[in-house]
Amino acid sequence: MTDKIQVRLANLKDIDILLNLTNETFQYHKDNISDVFNSEIKHIYSYEEMKKLIEDNNKVVALAENQKFGCIGYVIAEKKDISKIYIFKQKNILYIKDLGVTQSMRGKGIGSALIKWIESWSYNNNIDEIQLNVWTENFKAVEFYQYLGFNEIKKTYIKQIIK
Repeated sequence: MTDKIQVRLANLKDIDILLNLTNETFQYHKDNISDVFNSEIKHIYSYEEMKKLIEDNNKVVALAENQKFGCIGYVIAEKKDISKIYIFKQKNILYIKDLGVTQSMRGKGIGSALIKWIESWSYNNNIDEIQLNVWTENFKAVEFYQYLGFNEIKKTYIKQIIK
Protein backbone atom coordinates (compact mmCIF):
# COMPACT_ATOMS: atom_id res chain seq x y z
CA MET A 1 0.00 0.00 0.00
CA THR A 2 1.42 3.36 -0.97
CA ASP A 3 -0.55 5.55 1.47
CA LYS A 4 0.57 5.66 5.08
CA ILE A 5 -1.66 3.79 7.53
CA GLN A 6 -2.56 5.66 10.71
CA VAL A 7 -4.03 3.89 13.73
CA ARG A 8 -5.81 5.90 16.39
CA LEU A 9 -8.24 5.49 19.25
CA ALA A 10 -11.85 5.66 18.13
CA ASN A 11 -14.18 8.36 19.37
CA LEU A 12 -17.96 8.73 19.44
CA LYS A 13 -17.97 10.32 15.97
CA ASP A 14 -16.62 6.99 14.61
CA ILE A 15 -19.54 4.82 15.73
CA ASP A 16 -21.24 4.56 12.32
CA ILE A 17 -17.93 3.70 10.62
CA LEU A 18 -17.19 1.07 13.27
CA LEU A 19 -20.66 -0.44 12.88
CA ASN A 20 -20.15 -0.77 9.12
CA LEU A 21 -16.69 -2.33 9.53
CA THR A 22 -17.75 -4.77 12.27
CA ASN A 23 -20.84 -5.79 10.29
CA GLU A 24 -18.69 -6.50 7.23
CA THR A 25 -16.34 -8.67 9.29
CA PHE A 26 -19.27 -10.48 10.92
CA GLN A 27 -20.84 -11.17 7.52
CA TYR A 28 -17.51 -12.56 6.27
CA HIS A 29 -17.41 -14.95 9.24
CA LYS A 30 -21.01 -16.03 8.67
CA ASP A 31 -20.36 -16.65 4.97
CA ASN A 32 -16.91 -18.25 5.11
CA ILE A 33 -15.78 -19.48 8.48
CA SER A 34 -18.22 -21.54 10.49
CA ASP A 35 -21.82 -22.66 10.65
CA VAL A 36 -22.14 -21.61 14.29
CA PHE A 37 -23.41 -18.10 13.60
CA ASN A 38 -27.10 -17.24 13.70
CA SER A 39 -27.96 -16.27 10.13
CA GLU A 40 -30.76 -13.98 11.33
CA ILE A 41 -28.35 -11.68 13.17
CA LYS A 42 -27.31 -8.84 10.86
CA HIS A 43 -25.43 -6.56 13.27
CA ILE A 44 -22.92 -7.74 15.83
CA TYR A 45 -23.05 -4.48 17.81
CA SER A 46 -25.80 -1.93 18.28
CA TYR A 47 -25.11 1.81 18.31
CA GLU A 48 -25.42 1.84 22.11
CA GLU A 49 -23.12 -1.17 22.56
CA MET A 50 -20.45 0.46 20.40
CA LYS A 51 -20.82 3.72 22.33
CA LYS A 52 -20.29 1.84 25.62
CA LEU A 53 -17.20 0.08 24.22
CA ILE A 54 -15.64 3.40 23.21
CA GLU A 55 -16.44 5.04 26.55
CA ASP A 56 -15.28 2.10 28.73
CA ASN A 57 -11.82 2.62 30.25
CA ASN A 58 -11.24 -1.15 30.29
CA LYS A 59 -11.80 -1.38 26.54
CA VAL A 60 -9.64 -0.26 23.63
CA VAL A 61 -11.29 0.56 20.31
CA ALA A 62 -9.00 1.74 17.52
CA LEU A 63 -9.34 2.48 13.82
CA ALA A 64 -6.86 2.11 10.97
CA GLU A 65 -7.19 4.73 8.28
CA ASN A 66 -5.36 6.34 5.43
CA GLN A 67 -5.85 9.53 3.50
CA LYS A 68 -7.05 7.89 0.30
CA PHE A 69 -9.52 5.29 1.60
CA GLY A 70 -10.52 6.60 5.06
CA CYS A 71 -11.23 4.05 7.80
CA ILE A 72 -10.23 0.59 6.61
CA GLY A 73 -9.83 -1.52 9.74
CA TYR A 74 -10.47 -1.73 13.47
CA VAL A 75 -9.54 -3.55 16.64
CA ILE A 76 -11.62 -3.95 19.79
CA ALA A 77 -9.89 -5.23 22.91
CA GLU A 78 -10.45 -5.35 26.64
CA LYS A 79 -8.31 -5.57 29.73
CA LYS A 80 -8.87 -8.85 31.56
CA ASP A 81 -8.71 -9.16 35.31
CA ILE A 82 -7.45 -12.60 36.31
CA SER A 83 -6.50 -11.57 39.85
CA LYS A 84 -9.36 -13.63 41.30
CA ILE A 85 -8.34 -16.79 39.44
CA TYR A 86 -5.71 -17.98 41.88
CA ILE A 87 -4.43 -20.90 39.79
CA PHE A 88 -3.01 -18.57 37.10
CA LYS A 89 0.12 -16.50 37.30
CA GLN A 90 -0.89 -12.91 37.88
CA LYS A 91 -0.43 -10.73 34.83
CA ASN A 92 -2.15 -7.93 33.00
CA ILE A 93 -3.87 -9.26 29.89
CA LEU A 94 -5.36 -7.45 26.92
CA TYR A 95 -7.83 -9.66 25.08
CA ILE A 96 -8.54 -8.85 21.42
CA LYS A 97 -12.29 -9.39 21.03
CA ASP A 98 -12.54 -8.35 17.41
CA LEU A 99 -10.24 -7.28 14.60
CA GLY A 100 -11.21 -6.67 11.02
CA VAL A 101 -10.09 -5.08 7.79
CA THR A 102 -12.44 -4.06 5.01
CA GLN A 103 -12.39 -6.77 2.33
CA SER A 104 -10.87 -4.66 -0.46
CA MET A 105 -7.89 -3.77 1.77
CA ARG A 106 -7.00 -7.21 3.16
CA GLY A 107 -3.42 -8.35 2.61
CA LYS A 108 -2.09 -4.79 2.47
CA GLY A 109 -0.61 -4.45 5.97
CA ILE A 110 -3.61 -2.95 7.76
CA GLY A 111 -4.05 -5.88 10.15
CA SER A 112 -0.34 -5.83 10.93
CA ALA A 113 -0.51 -2.09 11.61
CA LEU A 114 -3.43 -2.65 14.00
CA ILE A 115 -1.56 -5.38 15.88
CA LYS A 116 1.63 -3.29 16.08
CA TRP A 117 -0.44 -0.38 17.42
CA ILE A 118 -2.13 -2.60 20.03
CA GLU A 119 1.28 -3.97 21.05
CA SER A 120 2.58 -0.43 21.54
CA TRP A 121 -0.56 0.56 23.46
CA SER A 122 -0.14 -2.54 25.64
CA TYR A 123 3.50 -1.74 26.37
CA ASN A 124 2.59 1.81 27.39
CA ASN A 125 -0.30 0.62 29.59
CA ASN A 126 1.51 -2.05 31.60
CA ILE A 127 -0.02 -5.01 29.74
CA ASP A 128 2.02 -8.23 30.02
CA GLU A 129 0.28 -10.32 27.39
CA ILE A 130 -2.14 -10.06 24.47
CA GLN A 131 -4.60 -12.89 23.91
CA LEU A 132 -7.21 -13.65 21.24
CA ASN A 133 -9.29 -16.47 19.84
CA VAL A 134 -9.40 -17.48 16.19
CA TRP A 135 -11.53 -20.05 14.36
CA THR A 136 -9.31 -22.98 13.34
CA GLU A 137 -10.84 -23.05 9.86
CA ASN A 138 -9.93 -19.37 9.34
CA PHE A 139 -6.56 -20.44 7.92
CA LYS A 140 -5.54 -16.96 6.78
CA ALA A 141 -6.13 -15.51 10.25
CA VAL A 142 -4.30 -18.38 11.97
CA GLU A 143 -1.34 -17.88 9.64
CA PHE A 144 -1.49 -14.10 10.14
CA TYR A 145 -1.36 -14.32 13.94
CA GLN A 146 1.43 -16.91 13.88
CA TYR A 147 3.41 -14.69 11.51
CA LEU A 148 3.06 -11.83 14.02
CA GLY A 149 4.41 -13.97 16.85
CA PHE A 150 1.26 -15.25 18.53
CA ASN A 151 1.49 -18.79 19.91
CA GLU A 152 -1.29 -21.32 20.27
CA ILE A 153 -1.76 -22.25 23.92
CA LYS A 154 -5.23 -23.78 24.06
CA LYS A 155 -7.78 -25.55 21.87
CA THR A 156 -11.51 -25.90 22.35
CA TYR A 157 -13.13 -29.15 21.27
CA ILE A 158 -16.80 -29.50 20.43
CA LYS A 159 -18.90 -32.62 19.99
CA GLN A 160 -22.43 -32.23 18.67
CA ILE A 161 -25.15 -34.20 20.41
CA ILE A 162 -27.32 -35.81 17.73
CA LYS A 163 -31.01 -35.72 18.55
